[in-house]
Amino acid sequence: MRFASDPAPRWYRLSHRARFKRLHKVRIACCRKYSRRPEDQRGRTIHLDGAWISDVPSFYLSMGEAVNGPFGYFGTCLDSLADCLNGGFGVRYPLTIRITHVSKMRKALDALAWCLYRAESFREVVDWEDTAQLVDWGYFADGSEAEVARKTAIYEAALAGESFDCSDFRSYFDKILEIFADHRVELILENDDPLD
Repeated sequence: MRFASDPAPRWYRLSHRARFKRLHKVRIACCRKYSRRPEDQRGRTIHLDGAWISDVPSFYLSMGEAVNGPFGYFGTCLDSLADCLNGGFGVRYPLTIRITHVSKMRKALDALAWCLYRAESFREVVDWEDTAQLVDWGYFADGSEAEVARKTAIYEAALAGESFDCSDFRSYFDKILEIFADHRVELILENDDPLD
């Protein structure tokens, strides 16, 4: 368990891009390690410190460490988070998650954070030159040229730190809470920072 008075996680001072890359390295390593040996521990209480969460990759890095220790894995997207809550990678119902510094975490995981995270994923797929996968993964509903151009502009603006329209995205924090509720996770939400 890590507390706000503890030193920052090793990945905390990395850039958003570097945290994104680290998260996917953790995923690959842990999926290889646990693919044949799930460790379902029932009835756990996990402490998730929102003080270290500043974007979507840091949420998953924090969650992985909270559940499975240093360099632990617990999802890289909303779908994989739900998969992890179904068993494997360290937990199974009943599960309690105690989140501290909730206000900071909520602010860090807004619609802009979701768009930026999608932009990083978009960049990865484009780098693989597998644009058909962009439609399969839901980046483009129909793959029309107009839609591709509009979404590409949004993602490129997000990556460049420029102003962009994130109206297609909702609060990532709220989506996480929905997934926790769908999987009967008991939440204890605490704002223990006087500035929150």
